[in-house]
Amino acid sequence: MTQYTYKARDKEGNYAEGSIDASSREQVVDLLRKYELLPTVINEKAEKGQIFSLSSLRKVALKSKVVFSRQLATMIDSGLSIVQSLKILSEQERKKNKKFSEIIDAIAAEIEGGTSFSAALKKHPKVFSPIYVSLVESGEISGKLDEVLDRLATQLEKDYDLRKKVKGAMMYPTFIIIAMVFAAGIVVTFVIPQLKTLFEESKSELPVITKILLKISDFMVSYWWVVILGLIGAVAGVRYFLKSKFGRTFWDGFKIKIPVLGSFLKNIYMVRFTRTLSTLISSGLPILDSLKIVSDTVGNVIYKEEIESVARKVESGVALATPLEESKLFPTMVSHMIEVGEKTGNIDKMLARLASFFDNEVDNTVAALSTLLEPIILLVIALGVGVFVGAVLLPIYQLASAM
Repeated sequence: MTQYTYKARDKEGNYAEGSIDASSREQVVDLLRKYELLPTVINEKAEKGQIFSLSSLRKVALKSKVVFSRQLATMIDSGLSIVQSLKILSEQERKKNKKFSEIIDAIAAEIEGGTSFSAALKKHPKVFSPIYVSLVESGEISGKLDEVLDRLATQLEKDYDLRKKVKGAMMYPTFIIIAMVFAAGIVVTFVIPQLKTLFEESKSELPVITKILLKISDFMVSYWWVVILGLIGAVAGVRYFLKSKFGRTFWDGFKIKIPVLGSFLKNIYMVRFTRTLSTLISSGLPILDSLKIVSDTVGNVIYKEEIESVARKVESGVALATPLEESKLFPTMVSHMIEVGEKTGNIDKMLARLASFFDNEVDNTVAALSTLLEPIILLVIALGVGVFVGAVLLPIYQLASAM
């Protein structure tokens, strides 16, 4: 028998919590129902001395949410109830991601207690974003929940692909930089100190670069703890700065001004803006509500504030295309195509076309960055090797020649 902790409520809505011994989660549900209690949360109690379970640390991957949404849409379309579908999906996730399985169980329990699906999702903001909840709510109102869930799965899939593109573009240069820093650290802390005695005994004039490296090496060996504390302090300081409102605004504004990288990021923000707005509008949400939700998903404070400004102007009665045309952050093509969409009543389709266009631009930029970065990285590596040769190998060669 395993001990489980639970939270539940009775028919009057009063909450209760406690622990119970059972052979499975299903038995816990059955036992609580005998006492006319409806479980909302059921967790396996940690063993003595165990502070937390590893499953509680696991995040719900974006790919898992894609599969969840797609399969839930298929089940509902096939005639299964939401609760039945959720229980099947929970059982399916049990071995792969226990945390996600428990969340799905909690949602199913909430629905059985009379809560709407969207309200149950809202209680898990770390897993289901405001966009997800709003779209599900629109599906409940329109009676097209299966269609909305399918659309959500498509949206999440495209978000997943976009993240992969960004990670793919940054992986190679990041790996090279880390490898070079590691190699430089090895040379300065281990190789140079071994050669220091040899250089000092020779009493010959050393190149300036060698003298600099010897000084750096002495400092690193003698004050390695200062270097480590300095690095930890620098990382903590940067993290704190970027979490502050001023720091986030400064960094988000700075990175969109960097040549090449800035254009790449702007295209990513445009993909998120147009695709998400298209999905929300096509699911039946009003433009104003959609803009307020989209502002939180773009991923840049500067764009968030601009979209919020656009939303305020739309609320005052201005057409969406007008404030977008006035903005310096949105390309002219965006406002023109949205204007056509507003006139023809196909704004969601125009936004979808814009999303496809900017998605292709991201692909092209990734390919261009790969081509551009390769020779730059090779040049940096060559410079690093040149410094090593000039500072270490050349003096050794001179000493060998003089002997």
